Amino acid sequence: MKRVKALLLLGAFMLVGGATMAVGAPKAAAPIDFAGKACPIPSATAKATALFFVAHDCPIANSYAPEINRIVTAYTPKQVAFRVVYIETDAGDAALKRHAKDYGYRCPAIHDSAHTWVKQTGATATPEVVLLSSSGKMLYRGRIDDQYAGFGVRRTAPRHRDLRAALDSVVHGRPIAAARTPVLGCAIPPLP
Repeated sequence: MKRVKALLLLGAFMLVGGATMAVGAPKAAAPIDFAGKACPIPSATAKATALFFVAHDCPIANSYAPEINRIVTAYTPKQVAFRVVYIETDAGDAALKRHAKDYGYRCPAIHDSAHTWVKQTGATATPEVVLLSSSGKMLYRGRIDDQYAGFGVRRTAPRHRDLRAALDSVVHGRPIAAARTPVLGCAIPPLP
């Protein structure tokens, strides 16, 4: 809990802006998910790949697990691939695998302990989402929705479902209206 408070106090309200940009695949091989399978990022067989950056001890990220699962269920049949990306450097794979199982994530989960994907995408907080085209071009980076109006201020329902709007645009071959949105969550600490 001490780490959570520290992360929240680090100024985790991140406003990101700018145009779409190429991410490019890192030189490392495809990450291996918790099921032991290669998990290419981006997926070459999908229209887009969404990376959900999470931390097992971030209460805001944990509160989004049901919505993450609803999004995965709704958009996987529409040729969108999903990955849950754990950013912790101080948690082992076994604990994170258990967390992924406990929260019922319906897509592959990987451990980005070296922050390979954090660095490649510029992710700064959890839960932050990065949406990549099949060629690795960054299409969207930001929040899942605006359920949280501020720290400790949760709306009964979101007013804007930003990720769903971006996914709908990709699925229908339209430009994404808002390629960047602010993220409210736990800051991703830099590597030591």
